Amino acid sequence: MPKKIIDKDITRSKFIYKYMPINEFTLKALINNELFFGIPKEFNDPLDCKFSLRLDPPPTFESAKSFYAKENLSEEIIAKKMEVFKYDKTQIQNDIEDNYIEHLRKGFCISCFSEKYDSILMWSHYADKHKGICVKFDWRVHSEYFKGYKVKYSSKLPELTYNGNGKMDVANVVLTKLNHWKYEKEIRSIVRLEEGIQSAAFNPKSLKGIIFGERISEIDKKTIKNIIKGNNQYLNVEYFKAQIEKKNLKVTITKE
Repeated sequence: MPKKIIDKDITRSKFIYKYMPINEFTLKALINNELFFGIPKEFNDPLDCKFSLRLDPPPTFESAKSFYAKENLSEEIIAKKMEVFKYDKTQIQNDIEDNYIEHLRKGFCISCFSEKYDSILMWSHYADKHKGICVKFDWRVHSEYFKGYKVKYSSKLPELTYNGNGKMDVANVVLTKLNHWKYEKEIRSIVRLEEGIQSAAFNPKSLKGIIFGERISEIDKKTIKNIIKGNNQYLNVEYFKAQIEKKNLKVTITKE
């Protein structure tokens, strides 16, 4: 099973929400009560989980050579890079930064939630233009994966310090996004990627509600309700309807 990796700021909200389109992955998630954990490299934000790197202390000739040797590069390539290092120290900076960004973005899986259930933009972006659903979870019922880590928003990429031992604190990176995404009020569940594992079962009792998008089809709505009804571990799941108020330009949620 995937392992939790960090303990950071936790949401105070009892419920967290996940916007989802109606497709085979969403149906499978509800049928099997499991959630997909995505690799940051595949996220829609190309700057997600990227960072700027500070080298402290500055690399020496020997430490630079050791870094390249650990990357299993050929002796010819290492020799060329070390020639560059003699007169340009920025190359090793870029290589170390690229290396750790790549490893971080491949080595961790994230499942994304929100504290908001009534965002017009998120209904559009993540719930198929309001034709999907927003799933309501009580994450405290199943905190093993719904840990509720709050994303913080910044005007710049997070900075990491590299001291040559290969270890860096990645928590700040995976929980920082640029201010452009602040409207999402994102909550993240983060696990270390193990080979072949990108999904994790959730406690069915944590599923508390399904909010249907304003434009969802009656067929899709019926399919979702049948799935919930067919799993006797889903207890007291409530249904809601999202509606866009044109006058006030907001989404209102009412009980079905």
